[in-house]
Amino acid sequence: MAELIIPANDTPGALDANVADYIIHAVSEQLTRKDANNFISGLKEVEQVCRHKKKKDFLACNKKDQTDILFLVKERNPFTRGRLIHKIERKLRGATFLKH
Repeated sequence: MAELIIPANDTPGALDANVADYIIHAVSEQLTRKDANNFISGLKEVEQVCRHKKKKDFLACNKKDQTDILFLVKERNPFTRGRLIHKIERKLRGATFLKH
């Protein structure tokens, strides 16, 4: 999912920067309990929407379908998870550039 937000191009992407490890650390150590719970709820919502719309798990979808699902979830709830997604995107982008 992070690679869809921060893809590799002329700079390293999320996979190259080990962003998954950073997310795990941020959710468990840096986010407030409320933000961590919202983040986890958002991941669950992505799976639920994907199963409803695509009839399969998010990871089983192709990149286009995964991107469509992420935009759909973001649009469904822009005032709560949308803000959190932007906050996490900023942190992820900062972590990517700091690691390289």
